[in-house]
Amino acid sequence: MRKIATLLLSVVAIMGITTSCSKDEDSLLRTVPDSSSIIAKIDAEQILKNAGFQVKDGKYVMPALMEQNLSRVDKKETEALLAVARTIDAHSIVVFEYKSSRFCTFAITDEAKFLQYFENQGATKSKSGDFEVLKIDRDNCIAMRDGQGWYTNPRGLDMLADILKEAKKRPLADMNGIREWLEKDGALNVAYSLAPINSTWVVANTVLKDNILSFSVTAIDKGGKPMDTSKMVEPINSAVLGYLPGNTQLAVAMGLNKDFPWGDIKTALAPFVGYQGIGFLELAMSQMGQIDGTVALAVSPAAGAPALADISPKTWDFTLFVHQTQEGVNSNIQSLLDMASQMGQRIEKVGDLYHSTLSGLDPDLNGLDVWIGNVDGYLAISTREIQPGQNNSLAPTMEGKPFSLYLDIPYQSETMKAFGLPYGFNLTLQLSDNVLEGKARFNGSNSAFLTTLIEVFSQL
Repeated sequence: MRKIATLLLSVVAIMGITTSCSKDEDSLLRTVPDSSSIIAKIDAEQILKNAGFQVKDGKYVMPALMEQNLSRVDKKETEALLAVARTIDAHSIVVFEYKSSRFCTFAITDEAKFLQYFENQGATKSKSGDFEVLKIDRDNCIAMRDGQGWYTNPRGLDMLADILKEAKKRPLADMNGIREWLEKDGALNVAYSLAPINSTWVVANTVLKDNILSFSVTAIDKGGKPMDTSKMVEPINSAVLGYLPGNTQLAVAMGLNKDFPWGDIKTALAPFVGYQGIGFLELAMSQMGQIDGTVALAVSPAAGAPALADISPKTWDFTLFVHQTQEGVNSNIQSLLDMASQMGQRIEKVGDLYHSTLSGLDPDLNGLDVWIGNVDGYLAISTREIQPGQNNSLAPTMEGKPFSLYLDIPYQSETMKAFGLPYGFNLTLQLSDNVLEGKARFNGSNSAFLTTLIEVFSQL
């Protein structure tokens, strides 16, 4: 019974199905106070369909691959929990956190069957004020009133009446900007309050459609106005992309201007690094503070399978470009050269670059080629020769964006083989108009995203 209770939240959040709706999204959000710290809305139907669940005889049936990989006990409990989900409206489920207590609230569409299921499992029924309460075990209970249920713990139950009073006065639904993001079409939408630091909310929308998972993340005020990032970031310099290797599989680039708030970041990180880490943090921030343009990092395979599974500078090439003041670039190059000389490394100048084949160091570094230099005003460091005019696929993802990430593991590539993956993988992130947008898919599969994900996990 304890395991059933523990899994209930997952079921209502992930394994429900749509039935006739007695409460719309707005009415559920009207029972959530606007002072809640985090709110999530889940469309379980979208998740189930994408995961390959099918309806047979009025019931959802697990995909064969999932059924094969579940133990007998897990299969029985999952089937039972799916039956519970038939008694609620899982098209719009709301999870929220209030004063360190978490609640999952949903519309109950068949209260008789809902009660019957839990009573058959040994739950006891009682009254608490205006609520009917199903006590599942010592740590889990469900409160019910007016066709709505709240899954929580005893502490949350004690708070529920006051929470609903507060929500009646100040409902989250009246915060138009937050509500609009939570009510977007999506498998999972989230709003996270940064209070008491400031009045900003971080909001996210995730959509599952066929073989693509797409998502958007931004920071807004309660009215929906996005945070202006124009004073902190600028478009990536596309000229840098031409220096990144043609076989790049992971690349991250960001355009930073001199007003980027490194001081605020240092203040935010300081409590987490401890006394011993303050010196390193100060050094890192002093270097970061010299950045006044594009920073780009590319990672590309330098070996074949299975060596790629051992992630090291010998099996993967790393190329870093950092735009700083010319004084900063020259100073950093000289510091690196001095450090290499002190460590007994032989350095040769090749054109405008410096090259060294490392020796007498850690075995993982011995024989590693390192190139550094001032390239078009950038501090450039790479484990392969730095050359312009590289033919890569980065421009469509990164060009003109203040921030972008590109990850691509081609189907049947050496990387895929090295890690024993049945498919490749592609992920792109782009910051555009103050919204971070992303898309993910599996290379080599036309099946729905979650269906393929289940297959991948079954083979790992």
